Amino acid sequence: MKRPIWLRILLWVLYSATIASGTWLALRGWSYYMLPDELRPRHPMHELWRPAGFLGHGIGILGTLLMILMLLYIPRKRLDFMQSWGDIRHWLDIHIWLGITGSMLVCFHTAFKVGGIVSIAFWSMVAVALSGVLGRYLYLQIPRGIDGHELNRQDLERQLGESLSALPDGAALLARYSPQEEGGLFQWVIDDLKRLFKMRHFQSDLVRSGHDLAEARRLLVILRTALRLRRRIRRLEQVRALLHHWHVIHRPFAFVMYVILVIHVVVAVLFGFTWI
Repeated sequence: MKRPIWLRILLWVLYSATIASGTWLALRGWSYYMLPDELRPRHPMHELWRPAGFLGHGIGILGTLLMILMLLYIPRKRLDFMQSWGDIRHWLDIHIWLGITGSMLVCFHTAFKVGGIVSIAFWSMVAVALSGVLGRYLYLQIPRGIDGHELNRQDLERQLGESLSALPDGAALLARYSPQEEGGLFQWVIDDLKRLFKMRHFQSDLVRSGHDLAEARRLLVILRTALRLRRRIRRLEQVRALLHHWHVIHRPFAFVMYVILVIHVVVAVLFGFTWI
């Protein structure tokens, strides 16, 4: 299911802002970030860019707020009274953006120098961000209906049959573009990337064989749907098992990160490191 146009525009704006701000911070602070610790106090931007400085502290606060907002995804997913508060998949998209952008801002807040207990929180944050990307990939492998609920194998096989019946030589095309063996997670990613390049040739081959462009595009959409259904049928049980193990890894790192974050903020306030 494609994202609605409003969400695509929103995500484009949000990620553009993330990239723009990250690029500006990196380029503007490059000369400061590249210095060893003992030389940084002599840099003219030290008072502004150091973790306790006006800019350094400010982006740390903003990054922390984004990572706190990220937690709203948990009650949205679990609490009954929040089940009608928008599509859970849209919440996940925003959850991921908050995690990526919040983590980026916290990295700049540290001025890329971490030590002591804060280093545990920092690397836990990195682990949470990386595992979050993996979790998003696995989540996309779980087949869902329009209402967001999981589909079972019978539903998938029925949809696959409908797609193949609408596609000339559907079974042959499915065999041609599907991998013979699914392999493990790493192989899945490789196969998905290969399939993207193969699909580019399919449409042009149809046009050369006499189909008009509109018909070629329609058949391409059907083939993509059939391949996606076939892939999800094959991977269904493996993905469910992997998601279970993923939660075992993702949640403890997130817990450690937030506990140390709270300690860090409390200690900073107690020692007078407030922002303005």
